[in-house]
Amino acid sequence: MNYPYKTLNNNFDLFFRNIVNDNFGFIGTDIKNLQEQLNNLVIGSGNANAEVTQAHVDANGNNFPTIKGRIDAFQSSAETNIAALLSEMVAARTDESGTAFANLKARIDSILTSKMRRVHFSISISNGAATVTYRKGSEYVQNISSDPSGILITFRNVPSGTVPFLQIAYTSSEGFKIDATRSIGYAYMRVNTSSQMTIGLKETSSASMPNTSMSSILSGSAEIKIDL
Repeated sequence: MNYPYKTLNNNFDLFFRNIVNDNFGFIGTDIKNLQEQLNNLVIGSGNANAEVTQAHVDANGNNFPTIKGRIDAFQSSAETNIAALLSEMVAARTDESGTAFANLKARIDSILTSKMRRVHFSISISNGAATVTYRKGSEYVQNISSDPSGILITFRNVPSGTVPFLQIAYTSSEGFKIDATRSIGYAYMRVNTSSQMTIGLKETSSASMPNTSMSSILSGSAEIKIDL
């Protein structure tokens, strides 16, 4: 921009004429520059208008009168879908028997647990004889008997290839007592197949410590859980 232009003097001479000519040149240049700026603004405005027009149409080709209308429709649809999803999640917490769970995870955990094959029983031993009370899973046990290594549990109705997992917790203060001074301090899975499990019983975990058969247990009780 050349403005402000040269100041004219009061002498109408050659110098005056040159100033006028220069100013007209400056004005022409400024007008040209201004036109270019206006053209750029119009072109830019055209692009902006094109973008605004495109923004009226969503990804599915639905055309909305205004951009606000499109945004409002999207918000409304999102809120409706979220509300429906939350409603389904709440409904899914209740099973077919009408039992309501605190959350979906609790119900899923319950389903998984119910599908799991678990044997749970209490065993009380007195002078080598065992009394067994089943809590769950008696249909998977054929027999419980003494074994030279400890306790032998023979399974039934268990798919081939199943690997049992043992949990044992003593419910008598001294565990399984062998005599007045000795007791079982180490119980472990000695054999675990789909057909049987031998619970090894030893005073300690030392490799040199011999196993003790159930028939040699003087007294004691425990809760035993086996996942199949």
